[in-house]
Amino acid sequence: MSKQRMVVTDDQLLIDMDLIFSAIEQADGKWEQVEQDMSNYVKMVRDMIKSPAVTVSIPHQRMVITDDQLLIDMDLLFNAIREADGDWRKVATDMNAYLEAIVGMVGD
Repeated sequence: MSKQRMVVTDDQLLIDMDLIFSAIEQADGKWEQVEQDMSNYVKMVRDMIKSPAVTVSIPHQRMVITDDQLLIDMDLLFNAIREADGDWRKVATDMNAYLEAIVGMVGD
């Protein structure tokens, strides 16, 4: 089954956590640069869409969990890295453990 890598809305980006952590690793751990790159990407998409301002306040979806994947709100992920004093590997480990725990609760 194919995986969904991103969900883009007018005011939010949910992204596959493995994709983000791979990008950080390829950037030699410079997670701030990856955060900036992703913010620029979201801005570019918003500019292409040129959708009107959201007038109804809709709660953000923070995560999407499947049997083998976690899509997470980009801001939530980078805030977690920031709170971990930039230790993105710890956040990756914690997020993977969280996914495994959720999948384990659901079972097959």
